[in-house]
Order: sequence, then C-alpha cells, then structure tokens
Amino acid sequence: MKIKDLLKIERPREKLEKYGVKKLTEFELLAILLGSGIEGLNVIQLSKKILDTIQKIGIKKIKEFICWPKELLLSIKKDISQ
Repeated sequence: MKIKDLLKIERPREKLEKYGVKKLTEFELLAILLGSGIEGLNVIQLSKKILDTIQKIGIKKIKEFICWPKELLLSIKKDISQ
C-alpha cells in the first residue's frame, strides 16, 4: 500500500500538522524523518520494521539507537532488506 492510498489523517505528516508531535507514535516520527520507503515497503512499513529489528536486539527506544556506529546501522539495513 502506498502512503497516498491512506486517508489523509492517517498519514504521518498530516497527523503531525493536525495533532502535533505528542500524538504521533515512534514509527510515525521515524517515518517523517525517513521521508520515503524502499522497494517493497512504504515508509510506514519500513519504520515499523526498523523499530521491530532494533527491539529484537534489545533496544527499547529509538533514541538509544541513533548514536550507534555506522557499521552497526548498516547491518540492520541489511537485515531489513532480506
């Protein structure tokens, strides 16, 4: 499903504009930061998959994850694209 197929109010950017940052989930905030998905995954699906992946390795919040070294981040990207 493409983001364009969602109701406007379900889209992360529009939800941010209407309700503010405090009403968004972590995956919606991440989706806004990412801006777009990858082949086969829209940005919301990609955001959820990233969060699922980092939680599986013991990271509970995305703020714990963003300071990781580049090599570790790239290994997560590899896992997601499989």
